[in-house]
Amino acid sequence: MFAPLVLTAGFAFAIFFVLKEGAYERDLTEHKNDSKVENTTEETFEKEEEIYEKLHYKEAIEEYSTAIKENPTDIDIYIMRANAYSNLGEYEKAIRDYDRIVNLNPNDILSLDRTLAYEVYDSRALAYESIGKYDKAIEDYSRIIAIDPDDSITYNNRANTYQKAGEYKKAIEDYDEAIRLDRNFALAYYNRGLVHYKCSIAHKGCGGYGQAIRDYGEAIKLDPNYADTHHNRALVYYKLGNYYLALSGYGKAIEIDPDHALAYNNRALVYMALKNYKKAAKDANKACELGECAALEVLEKR
Repeated sequence: MFAPLVLTAGFAFAIFFVLKEGAYERDLTEHKNDSKVENTTEETFEKEEEIYEKLHYKEAIEEYSTAIKENPTDIDIYIMRANAYSNLGEYEKAIRDYDRIVNLNPNDILSLDRTLAYEVYDSRALAYESIGKYDKAIEDYSRIIAIDPDDSITYNNRANTYQKAGEYKKAIEDYDEAIRLDRNFALAYYNRGLVHYKCSIAHKGCGGYGQAIRDYGEAIKLDPNYADTHHNRALVYYKLGNYYLALSGYGKAIEIDPDHALAYNNRALVYMALKNYKKAAKDANKACELGECAALEVLEKR
């Protein structure tokens, strides 16, 4: 038996392999485990850096709060404090500051200043999304679209939120619109491919695995150097029983990103399916070195 699928945004389905979800504000985490000593040093540095950043934001919030007392209608200060709260993960406080900004505009200046509206509504939407209030996030993205109906990025972002809420058909409609507005929007193709895949797994119709492969193919044409796209298309190929196309896709992902733990992990599982346990063990051990040990655990129990 293989390892269960794990999605990066909290989804879980009873199928195999690990899938990477795309979102415009999320980047791949780099893994550099050349040795245990270096890894420990890196982890210590990251923790120290995290502590420094938290102290920096807390000090900034104190300064912003003092400034707000002196200038209670200064929108810029509220925005900076809200952003600092978000960086600390204090999303409820951030949302309250974004609410204050909206309430400070009795003449509805947000509808006149697109840049300000985008910054406030988009940031508040992300904060709502972070605490699982997807309906509120969707409302804010919709406000941006009402002001600028040609904003392909916000259609993509609203689609991401629909996707997390499990509203796959609405997500696809928004990705469709994002792509109509920008035919070169590689990430929208990538994300739509992911939804078609999820939708198929959940037996909710949509375009099926074939459409997922086509969308990933378009994303690769537009941005051939994004490792996750090759990885995800390989996963769909495996689901269709095309093991050698899956191996090729995982290989390409690793070629682009030699530290792509999920690609090593999932390629190991394909090798296991092909009963090539020597290559499976090599990939599984490499994946575990990079922090993903699911395949190795399966191999050890074999």
